[in-house]
Amino acid sequence: MTVMQRTSPWPRTWGVASLALLAGLGLVWFGGPAHAQEGADGLGEAEAAQLDSALHAAANVPSGNHPAYLAARDAVLEFGPAAIPQLDARAAAEQWTRESWRVACVAAVCRNHLAGEEFVEYVERPSGLDREQYMMFRKPVPMPARDFIRAGKPGVPHLMERFVWTFEEYPYSQENGEEERHALMEALLYVPGRVEDRRAVAFLTEVATDPNREAHWRGAAARSLGQAGSREAAETLLELLQDEQLEYAARHGVLRGLGHTYTEAALDALLRELSASLEATESEEAQQERYGLRLACIQALGTLGNWLAWHRRFPDEAEREANLRERAAMPLVRLLATDGRTDYERQEITVALSAIAFEGSVEALQRLAARDGLEEDVRNALERAARVVPRMVERRAQRLARDNADE
Repeated sequence: MTVMQRTSPWPRTWGVASLALLAGLGLVWFGGPAHAQEGADGLGEAEAAQLDSALHAAANVPSGNHPAYLAARDAVLEFGPAAIPQLDARAAAEQWTRESWRVACVAAVCRNHLAGEEFVEYVERPSGLDREQYMMFRKPVPMPARDFIRAGKPGVPHLMERFVWTFEEYPYSQENGEEERHALMEALLYVPGRVEDRRAVAFLTEVATDPNREAHWRGAAARSLGQAGSREAAETLLELLQDEQLEYAARHGVLRGLGHTYTEAALDALLRELSASLEATESEEAQQERYGLRLACIQALGTLGNWLAWHRRFPDEAEREANLRERAAMPLVRLLATDGRTDYERQEITVALSAIAFEGSVEALQRLAARDGLEEDVRNALERAARVVPRMVERRAQRLARDNADE
């Protein structure tokens, strides 16, 4: 891949006067001991210091100011491939903190450009956002997420860059510009969680906790935060849930995100929210919101208790797993046995119980289905679950036996 660079108005070798001016504007950072690196591989000591200043200049550009950001990024790219070792160091995993993730993001993006990584082209110009391409689909809607997922974790810094600095730089079509903007924003927030990139935790936290941002996007960021951060994200999501003013769309995303944190505190919160969602309200709108939040809790409980996730992520926590899976499953069994559930709600409960595959839920389902006086729809739902869940329990037992035999 050919590295494409814009002509930058900033020279590679900056004089003292230029650095002083940029420092006065808050766009240049003079590295301290934490980032000092004498004679970085490929760069001399003076150039290494200039590169750090250029990185911080780009990172300090205000969000949304894409002309200034691209000019600042070009100033980094002008250091050429010799800068790659130092950029790798600035983009290392430990650099993605709340204080320094923007610098790490710029470093990772510039490193990928200079290294000629093939994925950069289709991540920065995804075919799923090209109107000529997506209009040929059977369902002609923008779908950039596919290209982003294809790039995997290496492409995630470019998604953050797009969200923070260059969202309006993209050449949206005149015909479907708003649809393309919405699809792109959705994908930028969704994919970091989908690929479970922990580097995105600080970025997603900023979006999810920003009270000035639209509730829908806060919710999307919160859900992705749970996926990307797992247990690391639990505290932030639980704090958000305590905000009584948190709008429905944001709260919905927080609940879904909590399912990915696999903690007792998250389970307790989900069970409380599930109980609250069953309370009646006088407002039809409020009742609809409670229904949506109840579905979010059901789905999150299925995620939090998912036996395969526990098997893969926490193989040494068998006792904790058993406790949380039981506590997630049994309230869902009881909920399935109550009147007033919609067909979709019952379907989601069955899906969640199948994912949890808790042995004790099978007997409970069979016992409840055998009771007298049940409404037909309740009995049918219980009987269906009593057929489906045992198959998943058996599949779990077979997988565990096979894995134990391989050890």
